[in-house]
Amino acid sequence: RQKGKQKRKAKLDFDKDKECQTEDSEPYNLNIKKGIRIRLLDLLYHIFSSITIYRFKINCIIRNN
Repeated sequence: RQKGKQKRKAKLDFDKDKECQTEDSEPYNLNIKKGIRIRLLDLLYHIFSSITIYRFKINCIIRNN
């Protein structure tokens, strides 16, 4: 009898989750995309800045030699 109750409760929770998902899935996905885009830009910025610093160091070494 306990199992039957648990199953019913699990199904109710699942239905609730489904409701929540259909309501909020769109903005949630948009937020993920925005987050990924920001992270990619951040990564690109880091790569670019490290490359420029690296280039600068190489130029200094070449100039000093």
